[in-house]
Amino acid sequence: MTGMPVVANSSPLIYLAALSDFHFLRDLFGPIAIPPAVYAEVVEHGTGFPVKSKVQAALDDWIVIKAVQNGRRIEEVCETACLDIGEAEAIILAQECQAERLLLDDQRAVGYARELGLTVTRTPVIYSEAKLRGWIPSVREKLDALRKKGFRLSERHYRLVLKEIGES
Repeated sequence: MTGMPVVANSSPLIYLAALSDFHFLRDLFGPIAIPPAVYAEVVEHGTGFPVKSKVQAALDDWIVIKAVQNGRRIEEVCETACLDIGEAEAIILAQECQAERLLLDDQRAVGYARELGLTVTRTPVIYSEAKLRGWIPSVREKLDALRKKGFRLSERHYRLVLKEIGES
């Protein structure tokens, strides 16, 4: 299955599920591939958020688990870029299947992925897209809710997202 348009790391899945907006992923991006390490993180070692049941319900419908072809690269990327295994697998998978975009939040991982030429979309930008489509009235409310759930968002990025969507 080549040409999977979108690959996701765990944090967009976790936080959109936490805010009851998991369906935005399907509605915005269609089919999404996740690597085995991301599946393990959100389902097998599931956090306190409702992501486990959401991912399980979407499996083989619009979320597919897709393994990285070149497994040797995983450790190399983890070490050279100081990333966790889920981030490394998501980045490598996005490269291997020439994904249109990678859903990813961790600052270091985002920088590394962009250096490799990948198009990265962070969770706050997903909310900007949702507002542009008229699905939510306010991005600020969602960003504030993300922060309450433990999402790390710098004040600079917070203000930038709100400025770009016209809520500053």
